[in-house]
This record gives sequence, C-alpha cells and structure tokens, in this order.
Amino acid sequence: MYLCLYPASAPPNESGGGTEPIGNGYARVLIPFGPPSGSPGQVANNALVVFPRNTGPWGVLTHWGIRTAPTGGS
Repeated sequence: MYLCLYPASAPPNESGGGTEPIGNGYARVLIPFGPPSGSPGQVANNALVVFPRNTGPWGVLTHWGIRTAPTGGS
C-alpha cells in the first residue's frame, strides 16, 4: 500500500479521483506495515512514512490517500 498526497484544488473522493502532484520529485511512498494483530486483525505502520524532498512546488497539499500501487492502482 502506498501513501499519496492531493491538493485542495483536486482532492480525492469516495470513488477515487483526485489529482496528485506531478513532477518536482513527487512520488507515492510505500507504507511499511507491521504484522496484523488483535481481533479483528488491525495493522499499523511500523516506521515513519517520509516523502522525498520536493525539487519544486507541489502546491498546497491538504488531503491524503492510500493506493495499491506506486502509480495507478485502486
């Protein structure tokens, strides 16, 4: 699973959508999940999620999402 960011001008919605930043060093970041625990099984990231340093403006980012692939995905 990958964490992605969205600007206020193009946030995601219940069916996906949204427009992520393009270029300037932006890339989705793999979420390092630990093993499931509890009942029902719950997972949590077990390390910091750090985006790469931007090399130019990404805009004002106000939303986030979780996707199944580094590009595209659901």
